[in-house]
Amino acid sequence: MEVSLATVQAAIEERCSRMQTHRIELLQFFWQDYEDRNYLTALQCLFQLRSMGKVRNIGLCDFDTRRTDEICTVLGAGRIVANAVQVAAVLIQLSNAPANSHIYQFSIIDVRPLHGMNHVCERHDIKVLAYGTLCGGLLTDRWLGRPEPELYSSGLNPSQRKYLDVILKAWGNWDLFQALLRTLRDIADRHDRVSIANVAVRWVLEHAFVGAVIIGKPAFASTPVQSGR
Repeated sequence: MEVSLATVQAAIEERCSRMQTHRIELLQFFWQDYEDRNYLTALQCLFQLRSMGKVRNIGLCDFDTRRTDEICTVLGAGRIVANAVQVAAVLIQLSNAPANSHIYQFSIIDVRPLHGMNHVCERHDIKVLAYGTLCGGLLTDRWLGRPEPELYSSGLNPSQRKYLDVILKAWGNWDLFQALLRTLRDIADRHDRVSIANVAVRWVLEHAFVGAVIIGKPAFASTPVQSGR
């Protein structure tokens, strides 16, 4: 598909129509093929539409460290508000300022944003909107003391299968994961007996480059949510 102002505007108009609004408050931009550098052209078109009032803030979604740095350098300071990334991490700044966000995955299990993305965020004054922070609900009290589940058991949802696979193949093993849950429970008990989930989320939010954490409903389906104070 040709990337032009007309095609990008048509896509924005279609989304506004579906949401029954005249303006998108935060548009998170995703690009599949980095070999096709038209992502820069598409973003420039989006900023033209922003000046026309069609979009209020523009962020990135799952862009890697190198491309996030490139985009923020080419477009200039303050243009991108966020990057949404799994960990989860996204950069977001909902204000009248130009876009500054990036959605990204970030958790105690997945610390990839600490190996470069954090410095890019600080350099360009953007924030990460983190997702995957509770590993699909595995980083909760519900799983403390439980035996290792079968990867394709009916008790796991697709998100939990994905994170369980990461835990077992890339991070460690179930015994080590249980040790982590026990440590988080010990920490939680020292803070008015909050939940393991609260501690896991707080750990991510303590990083200055994180603007917010995205928590999916399934992760808390059976886990009470308390204030992240």
